Amino acid sequence: MWDSLAEPWQICIAEAWIAYCRGSLPIGAAVTDREGRVLARGRNRIFEQDAEGRLLCGNRLAHAEVNALISLDWSTVDPRSSVLYTTTEPCAFCVGAVRQTRLGEVHYASRDSAAGSITLFEATPWMHRGQVRVVGPTLPHLEVVLIAMLAEFGFAQDDENTTSWCERLAEAVPRGVALGADLHQSGELQAWRREERDCAWVIDELAVRVGK
Repeated sequence: MWDSLAEPWQICIAEAWIAYCRGSLPIGAAVTDREGRVLARGRNRIFEQDAEGRLLCGNRLAHAEVNALISLDWSTVDPRSSVLYTTTEPCAFCVGAVRQTRLGEVHYASRDSAAGSITLFEATPWMHRGQVRVVGPTLPHLEVVLIAMLAEFGFAQDDENTTSWCERLAEAVPRGVALGADLHQSGELQAWRREERDCAWVIDELAVRVGK
């Protein structure tokens, strides 16, 4: 699977794996120009305590999409021709950030029936005027893999709130949550983190299981 992915998706997923390895939600994002050249990248850092430069960390606002947007040099880009890629359907906070920065397009690789809020781009006249083009998941196997990683992270927290969150994720991608539960039970994903497995290896290994 890995070698078949476009560079923006590889960067997003690599950032998601770094986030997981550092104890945050495995969500990654990137911003490209119209030709697909990567301009910025970011990851979820809500449980990290250190970050470079202006990046957010250590609080509930340290989302992958926002960190990617913060990383942009806005003096050198045309927002309307820029594209945000993210592993997971953006939440309300990140949808608002996209609209505020006037980006023209969003691609997300997996649905999030727990917090995903992509429909907010049409929620009010002001949001609608942004005319943000949205492209949802196009690779079903990748969606299952990404939700599996999210769900495994949730199961590992072992509290009532995250259990409920995983149940909501299952409404859209039940195979992903089922795989996440298996990974949690076996401890494999956490073992791969301790072994410092390469992101490409992890994604390919999970993709094989999805394909069975």
